[in-house]
Amino acid sequence: MFGRDKKAPAGEAARAVAVVVRSTTRRDGSGEPTAHWGTFRVRFEDGVTAERAFKTAYREWLTKDLGNDRGLFRVVGEMLAVGATVPVRYDPADRAKFALDRAAFEAEVLARRPGEPA
Repeated sequence: MFGRDKKAPAGEAARAVAVVVRSTTRRDGSGEPTAHWGTFRVRFEDGVTAERAFKTAYREWLTKDLGNDRGLFRVVGEMLAVGATVPVRYDPADRAKFALDRAAFEAEVLARRPGEPA
């Protein structure tokens, strides 16, 4: 999960870009997205690749700063579509420890928030 990834690097981490290779969206009875999950693949500078599953639920995006914003969660889904690039962080000493860079991803989501200039 985005906020509680046990394999996320601690402390300072290197940054890379990953490509979403699989993506699924669960929807409620009205068609609104309730969760997004799939896999992203990162290619490190030396050409080695690794994959990691991701999952995020609508409730993870309910905060006092963001409110109950379904439009924002739709943007999250658009940004996790197959072929999209996402920022990741990894531990250079142990590249098995990598995860979505939540802060950078949130900033990109907020920049694309409905009603905001792109």
